[in-house]
Order: sequence, then structure tokens, then C-alpha cells
Amino acid sequence: METLLVSPLNPLQIVIGKVTPYVLLSFLNALTIVAMGYFVFGLPVHGSLFLLLFESLLFISVALSLGIFISTLVDTQQMAMFASMMILMLPTILLSGFIFPVENMPEVLQWVSYIVPAKYFIIIVKSIMLKGTGMAFIWKETLVLIFMMVFFIGNSVKRFKTRLE
Repeated sequence: METLLVSPLNPLQIVIGKVTPYVLLSFLNALTIVAMGYFVFGLPVHGSLFLLLFESLLFISVALSLGIFISTLVDTQQMAMFASMMILMLPTILLSGFIFPVENMPEVLQWVSYIVPAKYFIIIVKSIMLKGTGMAFIWKETLVLIFMMVFFIGNSVKRFKTRLE
């Protein structure tokens, strides 16, 4: 990290450079999951495969930018991992609609679910894979994910410390 900090790179370039390899690896995982779902489990993709992969790439970018944002808020890697587990994993599983329908939750939790990026991705995946819909039906969720990504990257760059303490 010290080498990066003394380099002529600005904070945006450092953040993008740190996230890019993980985006690529995660996208390969997404490709593998979609392929296995289709070929092994016979899960149909009724909509555009290209759109599904684009939306997957967008969600991966949001999740990783959120991780980078969390790492700018805490001091150690252990604190970042703990915060990610407590702040991201549990709400993502419980409040995204993955396990329980959001409509059946108490109203307070329904409101909280609006800040969970996975909620929008699950809506998108269901729409593309099961309903066969296109961008005309998922543009709102896509815009929310784009806004979240820009927000997290922008705040990460703003909070980025150029000195080790």
C-alpha cells in the first residue's frame, strides 16, 4: 500500500485498480454459475443472456464498491471483514427477498430493504431469467444500482487517505 500511496496515481485510479481484478474474478464466477444453472440444473434463461451478464457485472461492481467504501471507514482489515459480515451478509440474505418475500416483512424492514443492493439484483434476475423481460421493465432497478455504485465509489475516493497512520 505504501508503494501505491507514493506513486503519481490519484485516489480514483488506486480505488479502480484495486477493484478491477476482483470484478473480473467475480464475473467469471457469475458466468460459471449461469452456465451451471443452465446446463446442470436446466434453469432456463428466457430473457437476454447479454443483459443478464451486464446486470451481473453491474451488481458485482456495486458490491465491490460497497466493500471499498467500508474499508475507508475502518482502520484495520479485521474490522473491515467484521463490518462486511455484519452489515452486508445478514441484511443481504434476510432483506433482499432471496429467502423471504419483502412484501411479507414488517413495514419497517420493507423500508430498510430499499438500501440493500441485492434486492434490486434479485428483481432483475427474476425478471430476465424467469419472465424474459428486457431493459424496458428493469430500468429503474438498473438506475438504482448505477446510482449506488457511483455513490460508493465517489465516497470511497473522497474518504481515501493518502497517508498511512
